[in-house]
Amino acid sequence: MPSQSAARGLLRRTPPRILPVERAPRRLALAVRAVSGSPGPGGSPVPRRSPAPADAAAAAPTSAPSSASSAIDFLTLCHRLKTTKRKGWINHSIKGPESIADHMYRMALTALIAGDLPAVDRERCIKIAIVHDIAEADEIKGLWEEYENNSSIEANLVKDFDKVEMILQALEYEKEHGKVLDEFFLSTAGKFQTEIGKSWAAEVNARRKEGCKKQK
Repeated sequence: MPSQSAARGLLRRTPPRILPVERAPRRLALAVRAVSGSPGPGGSPVPRRSPAPADAAAAAPTSAPSSASSAIDFLTLCHRLKTTKRKGWINHSIKGPESIADHMYRMALTALIAGDLPAVDRERCIKIAIVHDIAEADEIKGLWEEYENNSSIEANLVKDFDKVEMILQALEYEKEHGKVLDEFFLSTAGKFQTEIGKSWAAEVNARRKEGCKKQK
């Protein structure tokens, strides 16, 4: 099995709640566990034997294919994130709504362009944004729990980015489909925790109000 650092490197390169979204299938979490060597379904760790110097060379040829197989299994299952549409938009009869991966991608870009903020680890924000809607394994599990528990300044920021991305998407769908999606704006009003989140949300709302004026 690959080392922790190798698995993290792989996951770092792997391209992430409005209303409840469909989670990736259980097989996805199992595939991540296979890549990372994290605890299996029963909580017991997947055996990971470090070869002794004498047999390290003999072990190398078999470990590389195993790692490649697990990685491709994981990436193949990630395809579900690209094809599974977010239920909130489906429930509002949006035609051709974004996928879970679409949402995660723009959230990651939001974290990327946020600029330097005091005491904020930008890389960690990006990683949380990428995994916040998928799985539970090793480092991914820690990042996901951090996001769910709102337990760090990075998690606070990504929570805000989640809401900003959602209302921006709602604004875009209002323009494209001629719908009124007040629910998404009302559900996030007053719930932003960071100054940048409040500022960006205010900008989205201001553009929405301006658009409403032009339509009258």
